[in-house]
Amino acid sequence: MALDKKERWLDLFYKQFAPLKTEIQNLQTKLEANRKERRTLEDTLTTKEEVEELLEGLRTGAIQTDPGKSYVACYFAKQVTSTDIVKNESAKPVLYKQCPSCKDIHPVLMSYEQTFDSPDGDNWQKKAFIICPKTLTVAVYGTITKDCRF
Repeated sequence: MALDKKERWLDLFYKQFAPLKTEIQNLQTKLEANRKERRTLEDTLTTKEEVEELLEGLRTGAIQTDPGKSYVACYFAKQVTSTDIVKNESAKPVLYKQCPSCKDIHPVLMSYEQTFDSPDGDNWQKKAFIICPKTLTVAVYGTITKDCRF
């Protein structure tokens, strides 16, 4: 008889916590959604910072004393081949490509920067790309890397 009372008391005690499992599952679901949203926000922030850096490189590329050494230098591209990316010396867009996302046409830019610096050797990179103002994406059309300046 004493055991029955104890079991009933335990059952009543446990019933108070019945919603706990559901609450835990709901919190786990919300937490996962927040993680996904955070990753999306972090990706968006990274993309916007990259675009800002490239636009700054376009603004300052022509006046950098050592282009690409400390900061990315950007120019309008004149030609993109499998072996080289050539800047347009007139500083005006002459080459255009379609944005893969929105299909609008945008000028092709090129970046030039030192991606690795060491006494044993350097890496320099040229990259051809467009920046789409509508989708705020960077679409890369070619990358060339060398262990010395171009």
